[in-house]
Amino acid sequence: MERVVHFNYTEKWYVFILLLILCQFPIFAVALETDTHKKINEYITANTLNGFSLDAYLKNQLNFSNGIEEEFTSNKTKKVWEWVQFGGEYEDIPYWWMPYLRSVNHFHNPLTGQGFSGIWGTEFLAGESSIQWSQEPIGTQSPGGHYSWFDVREYFYNALTSTNKTDREKNFTDTFRGLGQLMHLVEDLSVPEHTRDDGHYIFYNYEKWVKETIKTIADISQFTPIYFDSSAIGNPNPLAPVPVANLFDTKQYNGTNPIITTYYSQNYFQRTIGLSEYTNANFLSPDTMLTADFPYPNWSSIYEYEEIIDNTGEKRTYLGKFKDGENINHLAAGRLFYKYLPSPLRHLGLKLDKRVYSDYAQKLIPRAVGYSAGLLDYFFRGKMVAGISELFYDSFCNIIGIKMPYIQNSTNKDAMGPGNLIVSYQYKLPGGGEFIYGTSDEKPLNESIGSSYISSSAFTFNFNNPIPPNAQEIKLTLIFKGKLGNEGIYPYNNEFAVAAQVLPAINNNCSVTYREFESLVIVYPGWQKVAFSYLKINGEYRYEPLPENQVYVFDYQNVHPIYIFEPDTVMTIWCEDSYRNLPVKTGDWAKTILYDFFGGRLRTVIFNGSKTVYDDITGENLGPCNNCNDAEHIEYFSKFEPHCERLTPWEEPPPPP
Repeated sequence: MERVVHFNYTEKWYVFILLLILCQFPIFAVALETDTHKKINEYITANTLNGFSLDAYLKNQLNFSNGIEEEFTSNKTKKVWEWVQFGGEYEDIPYWWMPYLRSVNHFHNPLTGQGFSGIWGTEFLAGESSIQWSQEPIGTQSPGGHYSWFDVREYFYNALTSTNKTDREKNFTDTFRGLGQLMHLVEDLSVPEHTRDDGHYIFYNYEKWVKETIKTIADISQFTPIYFDSSAIGNPNPLAPVPVANLFDTKQYNGTNPIITTYYSQNYFQRTIGLSEYTNANFLSPDTMLTADFPYPNWSSIYEYEEIIDNTGEKRTYLGKFKDGENINHLAAGRLFYKYLPSPLRHLGLKLDKRVYSDYAQKLIPRAVGYSAGLLDYFFRGKMVAGISELFYDSFCNIIGIKMPYIQNSTNKDAMGPGNLIVSYQYKLPGGGEFIYGTSDEKPLNESIGSSYISSSAFTFNFNNPIPPNAQEIKLTLIFKGKLGNEGIYPYNNEFAVAAQVLPAINNNCSVTYREFESLVIVYPGWQKVAFSYLKINGEYRYEPLPENQVYVFDYQNVHPIYIFEPDTVMTIWCEDSYRNLPVKTGDWAKTILYDFFGGRLRTVIFNGSKTVYDDITGENLGPCNNCNDAEHIEYFSKFEPHCERLTPWEEPPPPP
C-alpha cells in the first residue's frame, strides 16, 4: 500500500501545521513510551536470549574485542548497545521538531493488512502498515531518515567493506541505530491499539502504565520472554519480501479462528503466530471495546465477576476471558453505570484500568521482548566457516591475496547463495596509530550451499592494496552478499542478505633473500636502465624486474640508504635506538648496496667497529659521528662512478638454479 503521508525537509511549514494539530492529541500514535523501548532494546542487547547474544556475535564473528561496548562515532560517540537503545527512541522522535510523524506507520491490522486509517478513521494522518514501512526500498523511508530493513542491510554491508574509517563508523552507527528502530516496530505490535487501528487519544493508557511500572532493566528481567520459533521466521511471507515479516503477521488468523493465536491443538502451544495476530485477537483497546469492528474478543468468550478494589471494600465489575485464545482474568473493567446499560450499549460502560493493564503486560511484554530479540537474531543469523590455505606475496613480501579451499555455510537451516564474496582486511603499522582498511576483489558464489554443507569450489581473493610485510594486528573478514534462505534475490538489486565471519589470524612469514651477487644486477641513480634480480621468496626463486633507477634490498625490517662495502666485512645499520648486523656477501660482484626510500639520506654506520659517517653516494669516510643527526654532512648526489661494472647494452640474466 502506498503511503498517504510523505514529508521532507523542504516542507517544514507543513510539518509545523501538523505539529500544532498533534498538540491537540498529545498521546496520539505513541505506542510503548520511548523510555520503554530504550529499556527493552538495552535488555536485549545485554543478554543471551533464545540462544543469541549480540555481544558474543560481535566478538566471535566480527572480532570486536569490546563486543557491545565497542564505540562508534557519527555525529556523536556511543557504544553499540547505546546505538540500539537510541534507535528505540529515534523511531518515534527522529528530531525534536518532528515528534511522532513516523509513528503513523507503526500500526498493522492483521485482518485487513492495513495500517492506521487516520484520526478517527478520517484518513487524516493515515499511515501504511508497519510491515510495509519496515521494508521500504532503500532510500525511500520518510520522514525522519532511511531505516528500513533494506537500508540497514546496506549500512551493514558498507560498514564491513568501507576502507575509510569515517565512512565505516558512520555505517556501523546507522546499522545499530537502524536495528533499534526495526525492533521498535515489532515491540509496538504488543500494544493492542496498534493492531486494532486505534489512535489511542486518551491521556492515560496501557503505554503510560507500562512506563510507570517498568522503570529499570531489572523490571524487564522479571518477565520471561516468549519467542517466535526461530526455525519458522524464515518461511515465505505473502505480505513482504523479507520473511522477518512473520514476526509481525503470519496470515494464520483470519477473524474466525482465535484459537490459532495460542494453540495449534489442545495441548500444543503456538510459537509461530505473528505478534499483531496474537494481540488483535485477544486484547482490547480504548476505542474497540467489544465492538463489531473486530470479531474477537467477543461477548461469547467473556464472564463477569465482582472484585474488591480497595481497603474500603468497594467492588468493581470485571470481565474475564476464558476461551477463544488467551485466558485473561482482567480483560476489561465496568464503569459505575455499566450494569445499567442495555446489552447493545454495554460496551460503552467498559474501561481499561491498572489491573487490566497489569494482566495485559504479563502476556504482552514477554512477547515484545522475545519477538524483537528474534529480529536481531534473524538479522545476524548468517554464519560461515572458512580457512586460509595459502597466502600470496609479491617480490617484496607484501601480502597480495589469499586462497580458501572451501567455504562452509554454518547458518541454521537457511541455504546460502548464489551471491558474491569479498574479503575485508585491517592492520596497523609499527608504532601504533589507526587501523588501515582495505578489501579484495569480489568473487561470485554461483551455487546454493545448504546448511552445514561446503562449497564445491575454492576461492582466490586478490587484495586491491597489498598488506606490507611489517603490518601488525592483521584481521581478515569474509563477507557474503546475496540470497540467504528466503531473504534476498540474485542477481540482486537492493534486496540482499549479508553474512560476515572473521577469518583465522595470519602472520607474514615471508622472507626474501638474494642469491650470490653474480645474479644481481643493480641500476644506480641516473642510469636509464631497468634492474632485475633473482629473488628467493619462501624457498622459491623468482625473476622480478625492478623499477627504473631503484634498487631494493631488504634487511627484513627496514629499508636503508645506499652504501658500497668491501667483501668479507660486517656492517651495522643504526636506526634510531636499535641496530642489526648485516654480513656483506662475497662473490664476483662482492658489493652490498642498500637504497633509501625516504630521500637517500645517510644513517650513522658502524663499520669494522668504528662509528663513522660515510657519504651515501661515494662511500667516502666523513669522519666520526658521535652526536650528529641523520642529516648532518649529507647531500644527495645524482651522479657518481659506480664500484661495479655497468651492463651495456641490456643483457638477460642467466637462468636461476
